[in-house]
Amino acid sequence: MQTGQWPDRAGSRESVRPLGLLLIGYWDNGIRHITNSRRPITVPHDLRGVRIRTPADPAAIDTFQALGAAAQQIAFSELHVALQQGVVDGQENALANIHSSKLYEVNRCISFSAHKWECSSVLVSRIACARISDGDWRLLTDAMKEAEAMSRRLMKESDTTLLAEFRANPKVAVNVLLRALPRVGRWPAGLTVLLLFSYVPALTIRL
Repeated sequence: MQTGQWPDRAGSRESVRPLGLLLIGYWDNGIRHITNSRRPITVPHDLRGVRIRTPADPAAIDTFQALGAAAQQIAFSELHVALQQGVVDGQENALANIHSSKLYEVNRCISFSAHKWECSSVLVSRIACARISDGDWRLLTDAMKEAEAMSRRLMKESDTTLLAEFRANPKVAVNVLLRALPRVGRWPAGLTVLLLFSYVPALTIRL
């Protein structure tokens, strides 16, 4: 279900080295999709004029503004109320967040855009690393490799389960993009956030 690749490890390691940190792995945060209360997003043009809540992330803000949406920054803790009161029309998030925060209750349309895939960097202080033995360090890094793979597997399983639940909910309208957003080929060196501008085939095949 997840088609993204982990960010460039060598470039990421070098970017945090001056901060006294070591990158030991990544944690899958899921693929983000769009929900809104106005209409299904079937083609990028449908985003024009839609007020979309985004995090205070320049890449997300620029992306939605370039597609004609009005990007607004609202704290996630205030998002459900903002959607309910019509402060914004929609938002973008991973399915797990849409479900756990019950955003589907105030945004009937869930559009599988897969416009962004996120992961968190797992960082360790170089000072802390110097205090542990080589054997313990190997145990730590080996455990992180297992956790990294597990996070990807669990996120896939979660997306499959939530997709089925949303489809079975008569109060929710699920759709996919009929025309994918522009696909990005290669990522510039040093870019540590991975974005996917296409839909996810493994999800859409079940619709």
